[in-house]
Amino acid sequence: MKKEELLKSIDEMLSSDEIICNNVLQSIFLKAKDSVQSDEYGAVSGLSNDLSMYLMTNRFLAPKKVIEFAGMIAKEPHKERGKGAFLKMLAMSLVGMK
Repeated sequence: MKKEELLKSIDEMLSSDEIICNNVLQSIFLKAKDSVQSDEYGAVSGLSNDLSMYLMTNRFLAPKKVIEFAGMIAKEPHKERGKGAFLKMLAMSLVGMK
């Protein structure tokens, strides 16, 4: 997911009535927005983790939009780990060629 798309999605979440009325969710999304804007590594992973913790502590009760958003970004951390795994595999194969 591109940075602009993610920021747009976060802004949509922040402007929804369900988020405005919930201080915890509002702080989660504001923190994520700051992280994404400052290009922090793992910003999406952090957001995904925070949403997962919120869902677990609230017995998986959350606004439908939040659950859909969490599902949408759930694959992003795996993509990042996949990139690192490929680079590690490439480095190991180059070391083995010596």
